[in-house]
Amino acid sequence: LAVGFAFDSADGQLARLRGGGSAAGEWLDHVVDCAKLTALHTCVLIAFYRFPEAYGTSGHGWLLVPLGFQFASVVTFFGGLLTEKLKAKPAPGSPAAAPSTVRAVALLPVDYGVFCLVFLVLGGGGLFRWAYAGLGAVAALFLVAFLAKWFRELSAVPR
Repeated sequence: LAVGFAFDSADGQLARLRGGGSAAGEWLDHVVDCAKLTALHTCVLIAFYRFPEAYGTSGHGWLLVPLGFQFASVVTFFGGLLTEKLKAKPAPGSPAAAPSTVRAVALLPVDYGVFCLVFLVLGGGGLFRWAYAGLGAVAALFLVAFLAKWFRELSAVPR
């Protein structure tokens, strides 16, 4: 997971530094990201189902956790892409917004790198279950916040 994350990040950075990649490259990057996102949550669901004694997931309610997390992740991913496509573009030559350290830290709970770190305790049974469920709950809360923000932004776009 971590090596794939590093390659994915490096690929995007390289394309930006070289003046942008191709539309096909960006499309492929998004398709692979979406497939990876969906597959990881599906693997957790299968692990919780197949090994309930190891993860403490004998109650079927625990099987809803990966499904809910997957839902929040996919809707956030797609909503973010669609919002970027639909919102007003800045005027040519206008300065880009300065990166915010506070924003970067605030978004850490929904960062893919943090998600990868949780998988370091995959063999920890109950510890993994609670860490994963906690991140899933945070992802759901962020989804609600993102949806409200994106709706406000897009409501201001003239048609």
